[in-house]
Amino acid sequence: MLLLLFIGLVLFVRSPWGQDVIVTKITDYVSGKTNTKVAIDRLFLTFSGNLFLEGLYLEDKKGDTLVYSKALEANIGLSPLIFGNSLNLKSLKWEGLNANILREEGNEKFNFDFLVDAFAATDTVSAQPESEPMQINIGSVALNDFKIDYIDDYLGIDSRVHLGGFYAETNEIDLEKMRFTLDELMLSDTEIAYEQTKPFPASQDTTATALPFLAVDDLEVKSVKVNYEVVPDSMLADLAIGHFQLEMPKADLTKNDIEIERLALKGSDILVRSAKQPEMVEDTVTVARSEFEWPDLIVRAAEVDIQNNTLKYIAGSSKPEKGKFNPDAISIFDFTLLANSIFYRPKELNLELDKLAFKEKSGFRLNNLAFDANLGATAAEISQLELATGNSFLNGEIQLDYDTFDGLLDNPENSRIGLKIPELELALQDAFYFLPDLAQNEYIKNAANKSFTGTLNAKGTLAAIEIPDFEINWGENTSLTAQGQLNRVTRTDSLSFDFGTIATLSNRADILQFISEKDLGIAIPNTVLLEAAVKGSIDEIIADARLKIPEGIAKLTGNYSNKEQIAFDGTLMVDSLR
Repeated sequence: MLLLLFIGLVLFVRSPWGQDVIVTKITDYVSGKTNTKVAIDRLFLTFSGNLFLEGLYLEDKKGDTLVYSKALEANIGLSPLIFGNSLNLKSLKWEGLNANILREEGNEKFNFDFLVDAFAATDTVSAQPESEPMQINIGSVALNDFKIDYIDDYLGIDSRVHLGGFYAETNEIDLEKMRFTLDELMLSDTEIAYEQTKPFPASQDTTATALPFLAVDDLEVKSVKVNYEVVPDSMLADLAIGHFQLEMPKADLTKNDIEIERLALKGSDILVRSAKQPEMVEDTVTVARSEFEWPDLIVRAAEVDIQNNTLKYIAGSSKPEKGKFNPDAISIFDFTLLANSIFYRPKELNLELDKLAFKEKSGFRLNNLAFDANLGATAAEISQLELATGNSFLNGEIQLDYDTFDGLLDNPENSRIGLKIPELELALQDAFYFLPDLAQNEYIKNAANKSFTGTLNAKGTLAAIEIPDFEINWGENTSLTAQGQLNRVTRTDSLSFDFGTIATLSNRADILQFISEKDLGIAIPNTVLLEAAVKGSIDEIIADARLKIPEGIAKLTGNYSNKEQIAFDGTLMVDSLR
């Protein structure tokens, strides 16, 4: 009997006559309560028990469209919702939603508030005991072709969302524990615009909000555009996301513990525009440095895959310039960042950077930056370092040891350093992008005709760095080698040096690029070898030099002082000079 009754009820609900009765009752009721037009094409339960709503139309008080919904199908458990305290939404498919939410200038009410007022309870009831939070179980949610306009002239907000496709497959939603885990989340073919024309009023709400636990097995964003503008702050951000992917097993924001399996961004354009900041006035007041505190975070990232992106930053009306890097107008394209095994917790940082590369509008190119980095409470290391620009290249490793990180910041000269650069090629053209005035200097312009190549080894402390091996070559015929020591390199006013061995070799063709025989009235030898021992400081130098040319040998012993006045004292000896 119950089965026959149920079948009869389903047939009634699905029949044109039954649908007409149901729709008419609902629309007449809502329309009578709100005095607005309400229309529904179809409303029924499917044979699988799903609620199906087609062609919902609702006007606001001005006769404009408030909501239009093309088709909605929901598989929802009615008994737990009606008789219990849980929402069990197994699936939701919603297509073709148009919504217009408006609030006019000087009016605190939205254009939908009449609905709230019409159905708000007017009876005075006694206070009910606080109930348990509703249990929410959501399966899959699929949204397509949404157009939502939110225009709030009262607060100065104009936002619009044109959603192409959204799909979510949830695993757990616990409002009481603030725990949200998802199996899948996808957003595609969507445009979002937000404009704020007024400053927000200061918030008086000081209520602490519990931070959630988040997890998502696979989050993907494809073909999404976002335009964000805050007029009072002169801030604009324009994003065109080609493909973004996030696999995040854990983001426990209460404990600041984040674990990322994969983070990828490809084929995307990001523009940030802000007001140009005023020139900073140099402040001569010395401010004591506060004690360094490690950020209270734990972050793990197994893989970061960022490729072929464009990044732009514009301050005011500045524009990128060809041949000159402009920090107020940065335009980077072909930006790639590949990294893995990233780990951070207080007093520990590990990173394997496989590749960082980009091109800048000025013409500067970073072809590759790669290294393994380890930072700890008492040591830092960069190994397998490779740096290649459009013109320069180096590889090597750096080791830094210190007693405490605060000690490193307060007294860096006490830290112990080891530096090895077995291969170095330096082209001055790279410096011209950042210091274009250098290109106008005749000597530097000539020096840029050839690359500098060499090696460098250094060890010791920043208070006393021993340099057992330093070699630099300019082209094939000019070279400089040195062994010695640098002292107090972090303090330019007391910097000193002691190089027991310096040898430089060059030929006439190279020297003529910097010295004019006509102006000096001399003839440059075919080859020049200078061997010297030099020590002193910026203000005082003592040198013992030996100059060897094909015509003979000259020896010079002397000192130079620039303390109170410039002074020079020396002895010159000539041996077999022809």
